Amino acid sequence: MILSQHISDSIYSKTPTWVVIVSLLCIALLFAWELASVSALSGWWYDDLFSLWASDRTLPFNLVFSERILPDSNPPLYFSLLYFVRQIISNDGAAVLVVNIGAIIAASVAVYLPSRRVGLSGLAIAGIAAFVLSGPVQYFAPEGRSYVTALSIVFVTSWYVSLAIIGFPEQLSLTSSVILGCLSALTHVYAALFCGGLAAGLLALAVFSEKKDLLKPGLALGLSASIVLGIWLTLAIDSATRLDWIEFSARKVLTAALSVKELAVGSNLEVIFVIGVFAFGLFNALTRSLFIAFCIAFMLFAVLPVITSFVKPIITNRYWQIGAAALPVLVIFAARIWILEGFKAPSAKRLMAGVAALSFLVTSSVLGFANARQYMSSKPFWSGGNLVRSHLARCKGAAVHVYYENLGRPYLPRPWAMWSFHKLTGAPPTLFIDAQQDSTPYLAAATSSCAVLAWAEHSWDWQDMNDSELLRLLKIKASRGTVDIVRHESGFVILKRHPDNPRI
Repeated sequence: MILSQHISDSIYSKTPTWVVIVSLLCIALLFAWELASVSALSGWWYDDLFSLWASDRTLPFNLVFSERILPDSNPPLYFSLLYFVRQIISNDGAAVLVVNIGAIIAASVAVYLPSRRVGLSGLAIAGIAAFVLSGPVQYFAPEGRSYVTALSIVFVTSWYVSLAIIGFPEQLSLTSSVILGCLSALTHVYAALFCGGLAAGLLALAVFSEKKDLLKPGLALGLSASIVLGIWLTLAIDSATRLDWIEFSARKVLTAALSVKELAVGSNLEVIFVIGVFAFGLFNALTRSLFIAFCIAFMLFAVLPVITSFVKPIITNRYWQIGAAALPVLVIFAARIWILEGFKAPSAKRLMAGVAALSFLVTSSVLGFANARQYMSSKPFWSGGNLVRSHLARCKGAAVHVYYENLGRPYLPRPWAMWSFHKLTGAPPTLFIDAQQDSTPYLAAATSSCAVLAWAEHSWDWQDMNDSELLRLLKIKASRGTVDIVRHESGFVILKRHPDNPRI
């Protein structure tokens, strides 16, 4: 408890209320500006559209849950939340933002309140700023998936674990451990994996050091995450085919790791900063326990998916981003300890380490935001909808052939993909016919009454195909010069040739 007493008695712990309010307001304004900047580059893509399909507000919840949410390869919490929010907010984009921003606000409150009780308001504000303005949060905040919720749970769990390690174990009670473990398992497999890794770190400290008070919360956190995840996996085992798109190779693993570096760390120089911070943290007696616990968590988080992938590939850059929420927490706590102790017992090494840690947080946030914008601008948004929509009102029930998968993958009918064509245009679902079905006949351009003959999205293996090959792919029968093929970022549209046909 000596370290916790030093921290809570410091002059930096008594943060005036007005400073708290102004700081949180500044964080909120900066986050809003960054979110608007990133969101301006966004749109709907395959994953977003699946979430809208899975949380279809026009259907009863019991039907949506049993037929769309529960059978998916993702845990059900996020889709269920989105469903109920969409009952109140009809605008899909606004509903997504409400869920994501609500998760961030809930995480911020969950971090701030217990920190204020032990005199660490200032530390909590710094941690909230580092989390909210981090690259992964900025990148996933406009997206209709569970990643922001998963990041928020990892952030809160990491914070409570850190408080417990530095001498405030009462902030990681059995109740909060069980709640966080259950929430992680119901949100994302990787969130549960990281929380399980933190639990392993707590158990290691309890067994091999004198921190015996970490044993019960460590067991509660690990068991709750494992049991709930295990129960859900038994229900979702049949959805393993939904992961057939994940490729396991050294190149793919390296690509995933590099994307985490770019969003969560920023640059190669920042990687050197992180390595230096970890090395000093393990060397320094004041922070050794903290870094041991998190090193165990990060190691398990990195190694276990690789081992599992030899049986069933589960590694992508998006999944590994979830653990990035723990990094600013660890750095914030370490910097605070080193700087305070450096002032109380002069130590150039500790002060330099603390300043380096704080510098990393600032620069990684700036670089992460820039990389988030770059990543967002290159996402495969479904961009053919505007062109198609302008013609469909005059189609009078004529068929439009659609295509939605890579050429190199085994064909599996995807009801949400077919639904997405309808969602983006408002046209009746019966208007669109899956060109990948063997039973779909060729469509003759000369006899079709619709200017739109075919529309492909979420498809990348067609770029090197010529026009004749694309027509065969979409099962369109047309003579030379009677059609226009308009290519865009993630697909193409085949139109009957007419001088007035607009282009994307």
